[in-house]
Amino acid sequence: MPYCESTMPDIRKQSVARKTAPKKPAKKKPVQKKIATLRTLAEVRTKGELTKGSVAMYLGDCRERLPKIPEVAQKRVRLVFADPPFNWSRDYDRQKTGHAWDDAMDPDEYLAFTYEWLDLCIGAL
Repeated sequence: MPYCESTMPDIRKQSVARKTAPKKPAKKKPVQKKIATLRTLAEVRTKGELTKGSVAMYLGDCRERLPKIPEVAQKRVRLVFADPPFNWSRDYDRQKTGHAWDDAMDPDEYLAFTYEWLDLCIGAL
């Protein structure tokens, strides 16, 4: 059947209607749930580990923690989320220092450190 304006829906109008439809307001967490989350985070900080079902979160230096995790030896790790300490005594104020990062660690030492933990993370996957 050839194209006929009267028998074909106007797709452009439908897509515009979908884009302009009001969004549902985001649900806010109740205060009690936020407090429970903070308590959980406090437990993680003191215990160094949080597990829920098949998910485990570990707090610490991955150079020490990864080799001790059974799933690493079994090659069952699917994700490693790393938040590396770009060194603790740094100043990120680029205007003040003129650098992207101001670190107490020697650049070569920091690079070696970074390669070490990245290599462990890659090996865990």
